[in-house]
Amino acid sequence: YIGDGYSDVCPVEIADVVFARDMLSKHCEKNSITHHQFEDFFQIQERLKKYMKEQPKYKRAYAVKERKKLYTIE
Repeated sequence: YIGDGYSDVCPVEIADVVFARDMLSKHCEKNSITHHQFEDFFQIQERLKKYMKEQPKYKRAYAVKERKKLYTIE
């Protein structure tokens, strides 16, 4: 997930990989959400290339748990 503002707060709870800047980065730090800070999309592109090679099945445990909660809400 890539974001920088208040409207991105909810999606980062269930995302496996988060790229954040500005307000969203502060939110992630405050709430212990693993994220990568970025300034431009070239940085994101480089990081994603590494993920595709090194961690193709990376899953953030908390995100998996939160997604399961969403699927079980009646």
